[in-house]
Amino acid sequence: MDAETLLHTIERGRYNTAMAAYGVDEGGILTNMQVRSLVAMIQDAPWDVVATRVDALGLTPPPMPAATLDDAMLTQVAALPEGDILASGLQIYAANCVACHGANGEGTTLAPALNSDELRGSPDRRRYHAHRGARCRRARSWPAGSARSRPTTLPP
Repeated sequence: MDAETLLHTIERGRYNTAMAAYGVDEGGILTNMQVRSLVAMIQDAPWDVVATRVDALGLTPPPMPAATLDDAMLTQVAALPEGDILASGLQIYAANCVACHGANGEGTTLAPALNSDELRGSPDRRRYHAHRGARCRRARSWPAGSARSRPTTLPP
């Protein structure tokens, strides 16, 4: 991949993938210079040296957990009042959120807990997070009025 394509991928993300936009102009946290530095490092740095340095700094990320959902459980959830919304939310969470927020929403070193009383106790707050994507780098805002934006209380 050439440097400009790599720069645009980091800066803008990739639609329909877990690759978030990291460029500040796209809502990310990296300046243009930081993105260019990252591109240079990706294309030119010896990766064994990078891995050794990251490990020495204690910055090696934990393995990303994967969540699988039991079809029978999803069927039970879908049978609840407004269960289709909750079942859809569970699938979205398993595919996009569990790696950072944890399997039970307990939070990790990467992202805050979502199962807190503060968050779960306020429909307005849930609606805010659904619409705005909160502070999650992978989260994307959902269109107002969509089924995904309706607040739903998750089971304890």
